[in-house]
Amino acid sequence: MASNPEKHIRQQYFAITKQSVWASPSGLDDSYYIMPFDAGSFKPIPAVDTGQLNYYSSAGIMKQDSRNNVDSLTGLHRIPFSGVAMLERIAPLFMGAFQSVVEDAGTPYAKNFTPADTVLDFTQNDGMMHTIILGNYSAAIDSGSTTSATANKLVDSGATFSTTGVEIGDTVENGDTSTFSYVTAIDSETQLTLADNIFAVGGGGEAYAIVRSDMVRFTECLIDNLTFSVSNRSNGIDRYAKVSGEWISRRIYKNQYPSSVTKTALPASPTILNDSADYFTLNMVLTSSVGALTLSNLPWFNFTMQINNNVTPNGQTTGGMALNYRIAPTITYTIDLPYNDDTFKALEHYIRGSNVAFDFGNGDGNTSGTFKIDGEKGVLTDNPYEFDGDYHMIRFQFEALKPTSAGWNAQYVGFADAVDWGY
Repeated sequence: MASNPEKHIRQQYFAITKQSVWASPSGLDDSYYIMPFDAGSFKPIPAVDTGQLNYYSSAGIMKQDSRNNVDSLTGLHRIPFSGVAMLERIAPLFMGAFQSVVEDAGTPYAKNFTPADTVLDFTQNDGMMHTIILGNYSAAIDSGSTTSATANKLVDSGATFSTTGVEIGDTVENGDTSTFSYVTAIDSETQLTLADNIFAVGGGGEAYAIVRSDMVRFTECLIDNLTFSVSNRSNGIDRYAKVSGEWISRRIYKNQYPSSVTKTALPASPTILNDSADYFTLNMVLTSSVGALTLSNLPWFNFTMQINNNVTPNGQTTGGMALNYRIAPTITYTIDLPYNDDTFKALEHYIRGSNVAFDFGNGDGNTSGTFKIDGEKGVLTDNPYEFDGDYHMIRFQFEALKPTSAGWNAQYVGFADAVDWGY
């Protein structure tokens, strides 16, 4: 029997793995990668906000005995996230956003991401989806074998369920049949009432485990919006590159048992982008009929890349679940530069409609530990003159344009993260 449950540490769990086939989500026995991001409160029912859902739950948004409030089918469920950009964990973000990548077969597993064609049939596996596991979990609170069986009961004559600290809502697994239920009543030290009949009536000797788990699994996940941002005016951890955004999913699987998940932890010393050892640099190449200009190692204040896929359901089942996805991607950049002769020349080229190519990062994107964004062909969308305190800066806020040639090759994100994601 397990010890006092107060000794079992409750942990936040956010992990991801690729899902190669539509409607065939990765299972709990697949290898998942722990993600170092903060996961916001998702909206399991599109028409019900988080506060309303929490009202029905005694121990958080996904308490087991309140999962009847979770709509697993209707609409697109959103999972917000945010955190520091760590090289070893950002590949699923750009894959989920761009839906197209070329990944090297060997170390350092360089990846070159370019936005896919906007016409993708996800049911024919044109893109790349992911499966996400999210929730809280703990080690087993109690475990053993049944000594007899009654419908919707867990009976173990040697147990001390109340003393051990089993609670209503805890997950119960039949270890022999891999079926699950949850506790609805604590009858005595040796008997629990369950929501489902998962132990053979009249039998005994079946293995069980009890965990305090609020675990859900999201399938057919895509990035709806992704923001990659870096500030060069900050100190300490504030200067690190940041990522934030939202995954969308068409379906939630409830009552998931986390102990069987194969988990790959973050490296002990992950590669944090724009740390003190490898600051990002910005270069621009300007071409037009009035002459070319190359600006190397430009001083910069802030850099933001925003990818919006604007995902909508493309057809729905009678239950409201999306039959496919439709995406309409847009890419917007915001680059804040000091006001000087060089940056003003770059602004002139933008105003003329010239091609302004830029690259941003700490290397070529193909060497281990390097990251690079290449972009060009943008149209200014906002007033470029910004007053900041007692001096001016120029803000290049522009929407990337799709080149006239096939594909989006002018927009590119590349890095080598030493992880073989199998893309």
